[in-house]
Amino acid sequence: MIPGIYIGKYTQPGTLPFFAVQEDGAIATTLNIPPSTDLEYGAAFNLFSPNNSQVLFYDGHLGILQADERHLWVINESDNEYNIQPMWQEVCSALKAMPSGVYEDPFHPDAPFRTIMIGKDGLESRVKAPSKSAVFFKYKCKLSDISRVAILPLGDRCAVRMMLYKMEYDGPAFPFDLTRTTNIGDVADAIENGFYDMWNPAFLHYNPDAGRIYHSKWSGLSFAHEVEETDDPTSEMFAVHERMRVRYTARSQRFWYALRHCDTLREPREGCQFVRET
Repeated sequence: MIPGIYIGKYTQPGTLPFFAVQEDGAIATTLNIPPSTDLEYGAAFNLFSPNNSQVLFYDGHLGILQADERHLWVINESDNEYNIQPMWQEVCSALKAMPSGVYEDPFHPDAPFRTIMIGKDGLESRVKAPSKSAVFFKYKCKLSDISRVAILPLGDRCAVRMMLYKMEYDGPAFPFDLTRTTNIGDVADAIENGFYDMWNPAFLHYNPDAGRIYHSKWSGLSFAHEVEETDDPTSEMFAVHERMRVRYTARSQRFWYALRHCDTLREPREGCQFVRET
């Protein structure tokens, strides 16, 4: 057989809709075939024909194909799992071609990260495509029919971001993800003022001993991940300031977008806050 992925025709729930053939001809996928069953599989490359589907994205390994307005195929021909998420701009934009809504894998609806949420700006959720796989997604409902939960970390360090990374709920960075914010009052004031002064050069000062950038307006705010090896922050900060402007403008825009479009908000924060008893 030709190496590659083969997709089932008229696949029934409970039966894997694909199997993979390796270069040496061995089948790389465990496929349980029920008794008294007649299954037919065809090469996945047939789907790439304009007569069978519309190719929304293909990078030589990962293909996203629109079967019709309510069905998608995500085909991963590589040996590695693919994490598909909103920061992947090409994929995010490509999925604008699909009607907004929630799409689920009808064969494994309870598997983690097998739900695609598509809004007017494209992909809004993380999706996983296992190695050597073809995952089928079917339109389930409108976005308004579900509760979308936004997770917006508020500091106090980047530990919250790392926790979400370990849980695989991380995504695009938000303003406080990679900062130290020891004063919750600074966080509230930054949000109240639209974040702008977070990247205002007039308030940013590099401390070479600490290797951090400190903020003079919000004294509890500092940055440890903005200076790169090629920078010389003790004599020239323009490149760092410009990089921070680009990064934090985008992060603040994501913050407001998530806030406007979510149904439920979660704002995790690490650390303890102490107040003086009077």
